[in-house]
Amino acid sequence: MLFSGRILNRQIFLIGLVLVAKSALLFATPPKWLLHTENVFPSEAYIQVVGDGASADEAKRSALSELSAYFSQTVKTETAAVSSLYDNGEKVGKKQVLNQKVKITSQAELFSVHYTETFHDKKAHSYSVCAYINRDEAWAVITQKIEICEQIFLHEMAQADSEADALRKIILLNRAVSGKSDFDKLYQYALAIYPKKCGNFTEFSSKISKAEQTLFSLKQENPIFLSVNGDESAQIQAKLSEILAQNGFVLSKNGAYKMTVTVFAHRTEQNGIFSCTPSITATVAGKHGTVASFSGSTEKVAAYNEPTARRITTAKLEELLDERFMAECFQ
Repeated sequence: MLFSGRILNRQIFLIGLVLVAKSALLFATPPKWLLHTENVFPSEAYIQVVGDGASADEAKRSALSELSAYFSQTVKTETAAVSSLYDNGEKVGKKQVLNQKVKITSQAELFSVHYTETFHDKKAHSYSVCAYINRDEAWAVITQKIEICEQIFLHEMAQADSEADALRKIILLNRAVSGKSDFDKLYQYALAIYPKKCGNFTEFSSKISKAEQTLFSLKQENPIFLSVNGDESAQIQAKLSEILAQNGFVLSKNGAYKMTVTVFAHRTEQNGIFSCTPSITATVAGKHGTVASFSGSTEKVAAYNEPTARRITTAKLEELLDERFMAECFQ
């Protein structure tokens, strides 16, 4: 009986250990980054948010979404504050830089994002994770990327400055200022990291603004005469006129440059089916010959009657022009 009692006591002891272990696991102490986030990731050195979810992946997505929302709100707030400061008469020359449309919506725009280990709260059946960005690390990446943007811009500006033909200069300036969108995204990021340091980028932004003003003036001073052949409904001419106007070009019968466009949409009929493969070519010429050109074609068009085939043909060519014309002809 004594021996049996010892075995029973040992079993009770082991069961107790198991219960204690399970209890410890069930009521595991939350990590310090969850209880005292600011102490682990102080705001002066980090941008941090905690995300929660029913799974580890959901918690991570939640944290990244919260981080994106933080950037969006902070950039808008900092822009408004600094713009207000400039309105009061300080550093007026920089105001134009900060009046840009500020909007961060894509999580893909965030970089230098790190995550802690995921904490699983078994009692609450939830997961938590902290997403954080080291400000100094992110700032180093931002400044390097902006330096690369500036180097490319300066190289392309040097080429534009050496060009005598106005339209060729316009094309080179288009290439130079096309990097503005990349700079704007980096500037927005920088504004959320260290807003007081963003004045370092003002000179570069002013150079871009000056290039845009020069580009606008050149387009106004060098109108284009547009001539379209094979355009049965005149819709292609209307579409090209719209695209050119939207991009700052002036159209005139007395244009310094002539754009000649030819539409190829010859339809054939076989067994009651009208079909064709539409294509279009364009050349822009000045006093010294062709300066720019464009060509493109769409997939085959087929319809049971010619009017329908004509409408589809026009729609396909308009879509082609919207997608490719400006980028391929003037950049």
